[in-house]
Amino acid sequence: ESIPPSLDSFLKELSIKIIDYPPDLVKEKSHGKKAELINTAGDKSIIIAKLLEIEGQAYSAGAEITIYRVEGSAFNLVVNADYSFKRNNRNCGIDLKGLGTDIINLLNDHGYTVIPLSEETSIKGLSTKILSFLGLGYDDKDHLFRAVSDRGRKNINIVIPGIFFLDKNNLDNFISSITLPPEIIDFLSVKIDRLLYVENPAQTESN
Repeated sequence: ESIPPSLDSFLKELSIKIIDYPPDLVKEKSHGKKAELINTAGDKSIIIAKLLEIEGQAYSAGAEITIYRVEGSAFNLVVNADYSFKRNNRNCGIDLKGLGTDIINLLNDHGYTVIPLSEETSIKGLSTKILSFLGLGYDDKDHLFRAVSDRGRKNINIVIPGIFFLDKNNLDNFISSITLPPEIIDFLSVKIDRLLYVENPAQTESN
């Protein structure tokens, strides 16, 4: 089999020339699955919203959670939650701002389960915490993608750090934890069903 043109182009940038044999082997065009491509730009909000949507979890963004409200009184205690939703008969919230331990404990006392993510800076850490909370299994080890279908020695293997998981529809999803060049994004687009990625801005500008 010939390797995908996107991977061939990427390797040429690294001064690696692939020689197809026999010489007249025609490069195969992309066929079969084509991934849904989601540029997260490293934005926590994009990643969280997409993971909730993939799971089919309805949510409200920037909703107000009322802890205390007294009719006719000027004193009301309302907390703004970055994301709030109901799951398994539990009121849940995701905190990105850093509400503080006292407020989170107060929300817990009033029946809210809060996922604190304000100090989580990595895509990997953020994604795995959301996936774990939603009860979705995942593999966060470096993932191997084969250039061609041959599982033997005659292949080119690309190893990419990221998180792989199956959603409720049994579709495969991959979240990249590194910035990816456009050629690798194109390569992955025919290997999986959904790709959450960060595009390499330098590569984009040069193209």
